[in-house]
Amino acid sequence: MENEFREMLLKMLPEIYWIQNETIRDGVVKCHEYVMEHSDWTLADYDKMPFIKSIAGCPVSCLCHTRTVTRMCRMFMDEYNEAYKDHGGYKLDHDTVLAAAILHDIGKFLEWEKTSDGTAVKTSQGRLLRHPVSGAILAAKMGLPDAIVHCIFMHSTEGNTSKRMPEAVLVYKVDEMNFDCIRSGMGVL
Repeated sequence: MENEFREMLLKMLPEIYWIQNETIRDGVVKCHEYVMEHSDWTLADYDKMPFIKSIAGCPVSCLCHTRTVTRMCRMFMDEYNEAYKDHGGYKLDHDTVLAAAILHDIGKFLEWEKTSDGTAVKTSQGRLLRHPVSGAILAAKMGLPDAIVHCIFMHSTEGNTSKRMPEAVLVYKVDEMNFDCIRSGMGVL
């Protein structure tokens, strides 16, 4: 059953293969296993679950948003690392960026529960802890490095009172840019 879940997840989210470190890649998969076991969501729901509840009728799923943020982070990271390697040696860590981008909204599976009409409402945990917090706790619980935990926690307003490491700045800005472009496209921004 575990191998079947992993195969299905990797088909839905092939960007997990981009993570080079096998331990980190396995931790990302374990985070997904955990939320599916401890919520009423299934992998089949990933492409139906809304990525945002505050915009009524938003057609973007959590899976689509996660994949888009991950691909955009990789594109930016590759350009950034190439551009600055001989100009200050600035470099974003590959696996930190990718794992954090893939997991930045993983806490939503614990923050929301499905309703019979296919929408989502806050869980009792979700009323106390927003998804950046529960996602960061989950990543730490699964043994992922502190840098990844930091990026997950810092990807939203929770991070506005602390200093973000460069990888966290990237995930935060790409996520925010996606959200704002969608809101603008829907006439909400």
